[in-house]
Amino acid sequence: MKNIFLNGYITRYSCIKCYNDIKLNHSREAISIDIKINNAKGILIFLVVFGHFLEFNAGPYYPLFLFIYTFHMPLFITISGYLSKRMTLQKIIRLFILLIAFQIFFVFLFNYFDFIKFSLLTALTIPIYHLWYLASLIVWYLSVLGLNKIDNKKIKVMAIAIIIFFCVISRYYTSNISALIPIPGAYSYTFSFQRTLSFFPFFLIGFLIPKNIMQQLYNIKPNILKLAFIPVFLVTLALLKVEHIDLLLRGAVGFSEMNLYPRLLPSVQLYIFYFLIPLICIGVLNIIPSRKTIFTNIGSKTLPIFLLHPIFILVAFKLKFFIFEFSYFVQIIIWLIFTIITIAITSNKIFVDMLKLKKIKLK
Repeated sequence: MKNIFLNGYITRYSCIKCYNDIKLNHSREAISIDIKINNAKGILIFLVVFGHFLEFNAGPYYPLFLFIYTFHMPLFITISGYLSKRMTLQKIIRLFILLIAFQIFFVFLFNYFDFIKFSLLTALTIPIYHLWYLASLIVWYLSVLGLNKIDNKKIKVMAIAIIIFFCVISRYYTSNISALIPIPGAYSYTFSFQRTLSFFPFFLIGFLIPKNIMQQLYNIKPNILKLAFIPVFLVTLALLKVEHIDLLLRGAVGFSEMNLYPRLLPSVQLYIFYFLIPLICIGVLNIIPSRKTIFTNIGSKTLPIFLLHPIFILVAFKLKFFIFEFSYFVQIIIWLIFTIITIAITSNKIFVDMLKLKKIKLK
């Protein structure tokens, strides 16, 4: 009897220990994934800010500028989609409030500093500078909020397929879509519609990727398979020598406005944008560390950094001709210092708390 009781206790203890071990392993994996995502977001927001500083004099360091643009927004948008699986209307409304507030703020600020001049019509219809991303996020969030309400899997798959197909071919018909907008002089930047469409497939890919698949993409095994990304990077670097290729990477204009034909056929441009760039994104993900780094904390504060960094761009704008007196190498170092200072200030707890909009409640 004693042996039966002892064996039962041991079995029960073993089961509990096994369960706790499994639970602990899953927790570690979840923590590792969160750290990897925050590292990726931190590195990408750093590149967003750095790229905007480089843009002042992109000509001398054009290859570096272009290389950043091949993956920093597509990957950032994919991660945004991945993190939007439980979207709420409250979050969308908060984002809309931020868009309106910062649109007004930067229109006045940019006009005052003669950085970018806006007419009243332009200010009302074109998201200023970096705010195209917020405008696009609102559209994407509303879309996934609607998709989450579709219970029929076949209808949901069909809806996603139609959206992706329309977005992929939209750059063939940018001018036609512009003509449908009932605003004088409407074009691809109006309401940021072309960027919204161009990058929407990246957002949807992130939204659709399950956690287990994302984890496999993070850490491709065996490691020797990662060597397959080398030719992808080399081909991409070769393509970056094509004049005006940055217009393709920005996603803001249609094929007829890019002047890449006949050097690159529209079909080849689609191949670059929707096949090569996703492969580069996967390659970049695999070299981002899973342990805590300086970028982990930055990655959890991307919103204030993104929204406020143009203030420091304006400071650089006033100093640019002085900075241009230095060699190209020194200019890059200066822009790196500007980037570090910008991120250090805009990621301060004051701005993080301010932009949470905690007091806004929906009834």
